[in-house]
Amino acid sequence: MSTKRSSSYTNANDTHLFHIYLGFSQNPIIGIYQSKDMLWTRVVNDYNNSRPSFITELRNKRSLQCRMQTILTSMGKMRGCIRQIERLKTSGASEANIRERLNDILKRKVECREAKIMIIDLNTITDPNKREFMNQQQLKIAAKRAQQQDKGSQNASGSFGDFFENLQGPGNGLPDY
Repeated sequence: MSTKRSSSYTNANDTHLFHIYLGFSQNPIIGIYQSKDMLWTRVVNDYNNSRPSFITELRNKRSLQCRMQTILTSMGKMRGCIRQIERLKTSGASEANIRERLNDILKRKVECREAKIMIIDLNTITDPNKREFMNQQQLKIAAKRAQQQDKGSQNASGSFGDFFENLQGPGNGLPDY
């Protein structure tokens, strides 16, 4: 049995789905005594019938449920990071400080996840599809790290000249070295 995969969700798709899901799940009249199946039937119908013109693809129930689960999982992780920052009880922390700390925490989590992927021995994976997927992930991470190192070395080599560009010998009243 073959299934046709839908195209990826865009931010507009996610926003549209999230607004509809919240509308039905938090509505005190509709949302209280409805079953899970009824909730998702309403979400699917409303999503497909009220989608903006730039959202062209119709989505089925399973697709919307999976995407909503991904969104809710990501939101839970984000909320956990925010709670972690709030527990620090930093007096006088501005919103910019909180965002900066949040970015630091998320960056560390991504780095930890990437480190776990990089230490996986591909020879221990028997499924060829999983092995290829992990190989591609490792290649992406390695390319990203190489790019970050290149940026760091370019910044480091250019920083000396930026600070001391006026110390260039002839024409500046200084002798040649």
